[in-house]
Amino acid sequence: MILNILILIILIFINFLFLLILFFSFFSFRFLFFFGFRFFFWFSKSGFNFILTDDVHNSRI
Repeated sequence: MILNILILIILIFINFLFLLILFFSFFSFRFLFFFGFRFFFWFSKSGFNFILTDDVHNSRI
């Protein structure tokens, strides 16, 4: 009885994780692609000077 409840909880948890991974892979792929490219272009444009200079406040992300 306790083992069946434990197996049921584990199956529900695995199913929830699978749905969460599907949801994030479907929706966040485009967002990660878009924002990753924007951040990469901004980072390569400003370089390492954004730590030292005031360029990070002037440039829009």
